[in-house]
Amino acid sequence: EDMGFEGCRSAVVLLPSQWFFFRTTELPFSSKSKIKQVLPLELESTFPSENEFFLTDFAPPERLSNKEVNRIFSASIQENQVLEIVEALAEYQIKPVIITPSGTAPAAGYLALKKERESFLFIDMAQREITVTLFLKRQPVAVRTFTPDTVTPDRFFQELNRMMIDFSRCNHDEIRFPVVISLAEDAGPKLESLASFLPATLDQRLSMADSGLKAFSDDSPTLGDRTRSMPEATTLDRGSLMAMLSPHREGMFLFNFCKGKYGSDSFFKVYAGQLAVSGCLALLVFAAALFQVSIEASDLEARIEGKRQTAERIFK
Repeated sequence: EDMGFEGCRSAVVLLPSQWFFFRTTELPFSSKSKIKQVLPLELESTFPSENEFFLTDFAPPERLSNKEVNRIFSASIQENQVLEIVEALAEYQIKPVIITPSGTAPAAGYLALKKERESFLFIDMAQREITVTLFLKRQPVAVRTFTPDTVTPDRFFQELNRMMIDFSRCNHDEIRFPVVISLAEDAGPKLESLASFLPATLDQRLSMADSGLKAFSDDSPTLGDRTRSMPEATTLDRGSLMAMLSPHREGMFLFNFCKGKYGSDSFFKVYAGQLAVSGCLALLVFAAALFQVSIEASDLEARIEGKRQTAERIFK
């Protein structure tokens, strides 16, 4: 689909969450500079291809009380995927300000909207992908992605349950997570049905003794109340949550891969040559257009003068 870029000089780029690899790593230090140096080496063996370079960003480290280590939740993406986007924007002289997973962006909008919210399960339902993000103390601790065309309600709940079981293995405290559903306007009937079906499914499955999912809505029962029926989960408009975001507020997005040589500060330095060529081409096109206009104007004047002379000969 063609888009007009006239007047656009900066952009927020939302990439499919399925392009990213989300990992949890434990390191003995909390210094961000040290984490930046060590984390890529720790993650290297977990990536599917050893020949590809990956870019990594991470949430603020969390100190584990039961261990002398810090837990770091990170997102990584192949560098060539980011490079292709940046180079494509450079052709239009547009600099990226934010490059982030699409499915976590509405969750960042929800954090901006609900500043009192600490821990919750955020389910983003867009037309082409579903992204589930678990938040603890306003920081992401787990992410799962799904393709709407292949997911069923039963499988979706099983994955949510597995996600919570994995989380509970690392956390001994019993926590009840409110469920927040972000539904896109163009999500389609299947996702709309899943969004309405999900609360009832959770209510039914939570009575199972081996269920790891402890998720409730804003009106959730107290920690010890296991018999009360689960209220409907909170469903919000995805577009409204996205409107809460500002690309110019530092740290608003959970992850940002517009850093280093892909950062907005270094954008014109890195792509100075490419932008210069684009600028020269634009000037050449403009000059050619002026030259063509000049030729057409001269031709028109010559034709007018010819007709004037013909008229003079006729009426002499």
